[in-house]
Amino acid sequence: MAQILAHGNAHNLLFSFCTDELVTLNDDSEPYPSPQREDLRPLEGIYHTNYISARMYRSIHTLLKSGILNETGEEKAQELLANNAAFFRSGWKTVNTNGRLSPLGRDLLENALAAMDAVAVCQDASTVSG
Repeated sequence: MAQILAHGNAHNLLFSFCTDELVTLNDDSEPYPSPQREDLRPLEGIYHTNYISARMYRSIHTLLKSGILNETGEEKAQELLANNAAFFRSGWKTVNTNGRLSPLGRDLLENALAAMDAVAVCQDASTVSG
């Protein structure tokens, strides 16, 4: 349930940031590999996946630290945490390598990196190129 709420809230938050400015400047006809899908996607979609994964990672990590989960819940949360870290790591590489980011896009992705604890999740990531 917590992941569903974090997922929906992350989408709403990102969409609210993007009312006046896109996060990526790449053409939607440029397809790239996506961390969660087999088909190629526009960079904007991969960026969104990245942002959502970071927010979900943060929420699940906070839930784990709370101590309120039973053993089964902790095991599931650890699995979800690992999945979201992997999605973020894969998507970050694609966005960082191919993305032409707006100033907003750069700022949001830098914040996502910080939320993910960039040193642990993306050891090769220190800044976001744009």
